[in-house]
Amino acid sequence: MGKLNRYLFGVLAAVSLLLGSCGSSSDDNELSVFAAASLAEVMDELVAAYTETSPGVNVAVNLAGSTTLKAQIFEGAPADVVLLANQATMSQLVDEDAVQAPQLAAANRMVLAVPADNPGGVKSLDDLARSDLLIGLCDSQVPCGATARNILDAAGVVASPDTNEPDVKSLVAKIVSGELDAGIVYTTDLASAGDELIRIDIDPSLYEPNVYPVAVVTDGDKPAEAQLFIDFVLSERGQSVLAASGFLPAEEVN
Repeated sequence: MGKLNRYLFGVLAAVSLLLGSCGSSSDDNELSVFAAASLAEVMDELVAAYTETSPGVNVAVNLAGSTTLKAQIFEGAPADVVLLANQATMSQLVDEDAVQAPQLAAANRMVLAVPADNPGGVKSLDDLARSDLLIGLCDSQVPCGATARNILDAAGVVASPDTNEPDVKSLVAKIVSGELDAGIVYTTDLASAGDELIRIDIDPSLYEPNVYPVAVVTDGDKPAEAQLFIDFVLSERGQSVLAASGFLPAEEVN
């Protein structure tokens, strides 16, 4: 019985060592990418395309508003690549040497979005001044909210938003569900929503498009692998994936 117990202990120890080794190998091959929430759908496609060329890499994507991602990096969250939705937030990371030299990956336009049945009869930005409508914007601290407010100021429209959402995805969800009569979101959000939203174009002369800078995180564990991922995003293949989702190519904003 003693020999059997020692044998079983040895087997269990070997299995435990093997499992631990497998877990360690997986971690070694994981690349952590922090990306703005407005990139949610296209990131799945970018990662799938990238792993075709780098099959041994496991890309883990953390999606949130740009200011949330910035705060997480400042707090020491493990990240290798950060892809944000505006220059100002990335500049704050640059100022603290939290990232290496950023590059522009893409840009995005803004549109006025209303539910498919348009219950509020919204036709233009001017309607956002109506007190009878339920209006939503992103919070002013995130890129989609800052740009939306710049647009309204430039258009001379005084709007009182009924909600300020932490990121564009939560704003889109409330418009789709009919909780809101209208909101200002990214062009790409309309593409992903399909027939659930109606698009009302905004005069492009009222604002500059949101740009998406990408950078290697200084304290990341895999700087070389991070740069390879960024190179892919900026490559012809990566840019075609972004363009298919409605993003403007990087060369148009560089």
